[in-house]
Amino acid sequence: MAVLVTGATGHLGPHLIAELLASARFDRVFVVARSSGSEPAARRVQAIERIARTSLTARGIQDAGGHVIAIDGTLDGDRLGLSDRDAAHLANQVDVIIHAAADTRFAAPLDVLRRSNADGTRAVCDFAARCARLRQLLFVSTACVAGQRVGRIPEQVVDAPGFVNAYEQTKWEAERIVTASGLPSRIARLTTCVGGHHAGYVHRSGAIHHLLHWIARGLVPMVPGSDESRIDLISTDVAAAWLARVAVQDPVDVDVCHVALGGSAIPLDMLLDHVVTGLARTGSAARVTRPLVVDHETFRSFQAMVRSSGDALFARVQESASAMLPTLLYPKVFETRSAEACWGGPLPHPDWRSLVSMLVAATVERTPALARV
Repeated sequence: MAVLVTGATGHLGPHLIAELLASARFDRVFVVARSSGSEPAARRVQAIERIARTSLTARGIQDAGGHVIAIDGTLDGDRLGLSDRDAAHLANQVDVIIHAAADTRFAAPLDVLRRSNADGTRAVCDFAARCARLRQLLFVSTACVAGQRVGRIPEQVVDAPGFVNAYEQTKWEAERIVTASGLPSRIARLTTCVGGHHAGYVHRSGAIHHLLHWIARGLVPMVPGSDESRIDLISTDVAAAWLARVAVQDPVDVDVCHVALGGSAIPLDMLLDHVVTGLARTGSAARVTRPLVVDHETFRSFQAMVRSSGDALFARVQESASAMLPTLLYPKVFETRSAEACWGGPLPHPDWRSLVSMLVAATVERTPALARV
């Protein structure tokens, strides 16, 4: 079988390519990537493939099959930017499409995010409709589409909730586009992927990594939340393994699955304690204080004070934090029954403490100055 992957140069990419190769179910893995300046798409994809195969070797998987084939293309608004020749070839070859490309910046403007996340998904759906052999469009979404909902979140596409930021809204819009496409589709809502648990590898930093960096520098003295606030963090390896396994399973109508800790999500206070303890072990204790968990009004007052302080760095950090941290004010638990049914049982999540310890170590390693403050 042949699979087409978008977004392989993103944070999930090397992990997903590794799992697709390890599965031995796909003899061709087509990867759409944009040429960047003097770096052609083929070179970018080769770098991702090297990382993927190195990680497999470290796990004792020596003979992962399959060929990774770079396709020079873009997701430019509402069209998939492929040459006519490549588009025609792929339309006759591809059995599965995994659409993982997205703009994940929480603080980006709505029109920018909509162009990448909603319009880009429409372009992929339009191309998928041309694929004569298509068995599945596997859309990589996010649990963030739950927005301001609280309580138990079902594995289904629901009416629009309120949203904390434009990222949540545009990924929700993308889900609606997939649902309306009439294609054999599956929507995989991932919670926060923090890196690989096999080797602690982080390919590209995301919001959680930036937040940890700011905490280590003492720039996040408080976060909004409550006693019910939970953080659902998962290993990128587990997310990639789940995607690779379900990529060969034909969906029924439009399946929605939460790849998440679900009822085992981490209490906010417990997570903050573990992060600060981990940072202290790296030698960062002189600058690290545990952020206070405060109510919404206290957090808003604090941010107003920061904006009026004249401290440019502090203000920039708080502006970015305000796009992500208010999600903690809407405690929720993600149902995982459909995801577990596809997997064949409970998802193989590693212990969250070891995963977060790896996250802390990777953050400090990427920013060596943190270990000296």
